[in-house]
Amino acid sequence: MSRILSTRIWRAASRLHLASSAHFTPVTTSHAPSSQKRWMASEPQRHEFQAETKNLMDIVAKSLYSHSEVFVRELISNASDALEKRRYAELKGDVAEGPSEIRITTDKEKRMNKDFIENNKENAEAVIGQFGVGFYSAFMVADSVVVTTRKVGSKSEEGLQWTWNGDNSYEIAETDGLPTGTRIEIRLKVGDSATYSEEDRIKEVINKYSYFVSSPILVNGERVNNLNAIWTMQAREVNKEMHETFFKQLVKTQGKQEMFSRPQYTIHFQTDTPVSLRSVIYIPQSQFNQLNFMAQQTMCGLSLYARRVLIKPDAQELIPNYLRFVIGVVDSEDIPLNLSREMLQNNPVLRKLRKIITDKILGSLQSEMKKDPVKYSEFFKNYSIYFKEGVVTEQDQTIKEDVAKLLLFESSSKKANELTSLGDYVKRMQEGQNQIYYMYANKRQLAESSPYYEGIQSQNRDVLFWYDPADEVDFLGNHRPSEHPVMVTVLDMGAARHFLRTGEIKDMEHLVYFKPHVHVNLTHPLVKAMYKMRKTDKETAAILAEQIYDNALITAGLIKDTSRMVGRLNKLLTSLAGNKGTSTILTP
Repeated sequence: MSRILSTRIWRAASRLHLASSAHFTPVTTSHAPSSQKRWMASEPQRHEFQAETKNLMDIVAKSLYSHSEVFVRELISNASDALEKRRYAELKGDVAEGPSEIRITTDKEKRMNKDFIENNKENAEAVIGQFGVGFYSAFMVADSVVVTTRKVGSKSEEGLQWTWNGDNSYEIAETDGLPTGTRIEIRLKVGDSATYSEEDRIKEVINKYSYFVSSPILVNGERVNNLNAIWTMQAREVNKEMHETFFKQLVKTQGKQEMFSRPQYTIHFQTDTPVSLRSVIYIPQSQFNQLNFMAQQTMCGLSLYARRVLIKPDAQELIPNYLRFVIGVVDSEDIPLNLSREMLQNNPVLRKLRKIITDKILGSLQSEMKKDPVKYSEFFKNYSIYFKEGVVTEQDQTIKEDVAKLLLFESSSKKANELTSLGDYVKRMQEGQNQIYYMYANKRQLAESSPYYEGIQSQNRDVLFWYDPADEVDFLGNHRPSEHPVMVTVLDMGAARHFLRTGEIKDMEHLVYFKPHVHVNLTHPLVKAMYKMRKTDKETAAILAEQIYDNALITAGLIKDTSRMVGRLNKLLTSLAGNKGTSTILTP
């Protein structure tokens, strides 16, 4: 089968011409001007659309695609596919004439044109059906469509013309004087559709969807897509300058050129198992703050392509939300799409793809940490909040642990501002040590003045210092010690204890000021027993809850006068003794 693809769309006082020389059997390709003389060799014959074709056209025109602009993408994709088949034919020794390119011309006249060649001329609907659903996307913007075609190698009088005027029927007639190839002429609807005859609008759509197709795309004789799809190349074939140029094009397409200027890390990889995947992922050089973090809660810089054509610019399904800061391209022919190629289908292939990409990003960053710790430390200062989010939100325990390996902290065994990873901390642990010691404070000086730190330091233990409130959420939420039923923390623990030592306080009024956070270990036997007790002995359960809370305050160093506990403890002991050796308090 031979094919040449181009498109012409009509509109009063506007004209856009799109043509591609594409064929994969020996042909001579030519594109005749619209004034070329031709005539009907037979009277047009009218036919009704088959029911399924009629329904498909209606679905495409009204609901299949979310944006009408994708018709440009679909027609260019048809052209690109045809050019790929032409190249394949040339490799087999077939001789093909004409340039392998997609040509688009605009002016202030009448129409836009698109040509292609098909070898099946016996069935008129089959001629149109060869293009698949993508061809029907043009019906979203068309009032009428005219297809003229002549097979390469056929006689001049053996051309055909297919005409649709917006109803449920079409006409087909033999036509003489046609050049080889096929031309589609589409009369644009009045309104927004008319903008597709404008040069800038077409360039905008091409830059968004089709910039990286392998074939040259020319608009008014000037090539629009000047960059190669470098994700399809081997990593060794792409140098730093090529990556920086490609990165700038990506951030421009995503409207982020004001935020990012160059990539800090580049991840370029390909795989064929368990799914086919070609990808280039960049981690931008940037300084994120809490405001940036909150503003980008739903933004994703990863774009999904299929054979170099953009399918979805914000492919949130391909990575976990905490990795949304990456910018890049994922190209896979195996990705499951719906009919419009706009929606991803959630199935095992998509889940495999997501895991491959996530593992690759995390693994690459772990390698960068080992290769250049100083550079990674600077990177981590800007991106730490995303990894801490990942530790909290990631449901897969294996991936959660991989994210935790990327975290860095100050340590008592290191100088101030020198960071260490959890892995390095474990390597420094003393023989017999099976716990990680940490201290939360607003700054290092307060941490080192903490009575907790003094006790651990006397044992010559290495202590991690946490300065970010998110650190407490990460570790208390995911690594809560089982021996503590309840733990109490405040934003500035050192300042709180200093206030207790020097300030004039009454009762527990300092807790109103410091607003402590209470972390309850729901798996602790004492908490379980208290939950059961409240159904049979509500009064004792309430006393027990107060005592457990005060115990946590004592452990945290946040209570000064413990004498008020004596009466409560006596009540609990009395209740325990009155159960004749069977404790409802301590039995879960």
